[in-house]
Amino acid sequence: MATEYIPPLTSLSAAEQRSIKSSLLTEHFQFPPETFARNGMDLANQTIYAATKIVEDSLMTMTRLPEEEGDERPFVFEGDDVQKGVYRLETLLEAAVDKYFDLFELFALRNSFNLPSELIPYIVLSHQERLDDALLGQDRSAIEEYEHELASYEQALQKERALKCVEELGQRKLDRINAIANEVGQMSSAEPMSTRIEQLSSQLPQLHQTLSVLLETPSPSLGSTLPSSTTTTNAHEPWSESRSAFVNWATKAKIDALPSSSTLTGAGSSGSTGDSALEGLRRGMQETGGGGEALDLMKKL
Repeated sequence: MATEYIPPLTSLSAAEQRSIKSSLLTEHFQFPPETFARNGMDLANQTIYAATKIVEDSLMTMTRLPEEEGDERPFVFEGDDVQKGVYRLETLLEAAVDKYFDLFELFALRNSFNLPSELIPYIVLSHQERLDDALLGQDRSAIEEYEHELASYEQALQKERALKCVEELGQRKLDRINAIANEVGQMSSAEPMSTRIEQLSSQLPQLHQTLSVLLETPSPSLGSTLPSSTTTTNAHEPWSESRSAFVNWATKAKIDALPSSSTLTGAGSSGSTGDSALEGLRRGMQETGGGGEALDLMKKL
């Protein structure tokens, strides 16, 4: 089978080509090329720390005075001087390791792990060895069918989620309405609202009849309804008790305003004055209204 010629990846940028090379080398070696030199640097640093720890422990033994006679030492170190010296030695070794391992990393990436861009289309990894290029594109119909089925599943899932949201919203509204109904007593153990309305409706005719009887009741006499001037002043105004009390109070005020019989001369003047007073009372009662008008008003309500 003739292999089809694949042109080099000239259309890609330098950054994209480096990314492809790094991916190919990582998949082939099972580790990123950048970590090769870094792992060696970490191993060298661990060796430095172990060596400086041994040196520090050895020098710290020389900071104590001899315990036995005859154990003479030419000099004794100070503890601070030992720690400072070991720290400086460790810093120098780390700087040397960083410098030379950086150079080693650059050399490895540019030479050992370098891959020409022209060879990228022809590289076959271990899991690509048995791939048949002749089968390329034959499963397009199956893939399209699978994608169509996947899209239909996604649409159905979206619809189901929307219905779920609507259901939850309706359930919340129903719970809120039930809570309000429980507060006003519609769904509690008390009697239903319709029974209350029926009871109130049955009591309305009786209330109307009672009001009609009260309106048809004649007003009491002046002597029995009007209290003395001393008690009225001390208690409250008599006309504020009821409508009949107001009419009686107005009548008494009109009668009290009439001149006495001792000051009038002649029967003609007395008769004319009385007629004018009665006419004023009749006019006041017409302006105020009677019990029949109150009864008609209650019937309209």
